[in-house]
Amino acid sequence: MFSRALALVAAVVLLAACGDLPRPFEPGPREAGRLDPLLPADATGIAVVIDDPALAAAVVSALADREVPASVGEGPGAVLAGARRDGLIRWRLRGPGGKRLARFTVAEGDAAAAETAARVAAALAPVAPPRAVVVVPVAGAPPGGGAPLTRAMARALEGLGLRVLGPGVAPDDALYVLGSVASAAAGPGLARIEVVWEVIARDGRRLGVVRQANTVPAADLDAALVPLAGAIADAGAEGVRTLVARLARR
Repeated sequence: MFSRALALVAAVVLLAACGDLPRPFEPGPREAGRLDPLLPADATGIAVVIDDPALAAAVVSALADREVPASVGEGPGAVLAGARRDGLIRWRLRGPGGKRLARFTVAEGDAAAAETAARVAAALAPVAPPRAVVVVPVAGAPPGGGAPLTRAMARALEGLGLRVLGPGVAPDDALYVLGSVASAAAGPGLARIEVVWEVIARDGRRLGVVRQANTVPAADLDAALVPLAGAIADAGAEGVRTLVARLARR
């Protein structure tokens, strides 16, 4: 399925020399007590809600491996709600009282539970205060694909707690997120698509890169970015947020 194929593999590169950077789906050690505000009074942890009991149980188990308390079904505290569509699972994580903590997308399959738990742990990891970012229009996308992908990345970054501003109102210390799309033949009927998100300082210095790539059916390439812009941006936004947070702590 092409939609599943576009749950792109992501890698992050921090160009400035400031130590190892956690991969976007493999968060670093969690600080003790960081999850306390998420727990309801009865300490059942995060309630996992999705119309697949086996997947829900697997996510709870994967969260337990990361020392994140969780249970299957509705609860009075934090809720991780998922919806399946076209081979993808769209998750929304909300804290007690309905406060939105994160939203992200993973591909269905054997690794879905483990990746979901990693994304939840990453969302709950300590981060620096929000920093203003400007999402520059995506370059190199097929006709009609650049604008939806640009808007989707802006929404995804806002959903992760960053301040997304227009270039005319951004402060001097704002960071710029520049996306670009490239593709090349990868065999009979196949194409390799790569989406690159660069984090750039106001003076033009390139501070870090998030790369997403996969091999997909060539016939579907031109029409793919519009319907899947949200899934692509959700996958890339975690890496961009990690870069921005790491740079802000320097």
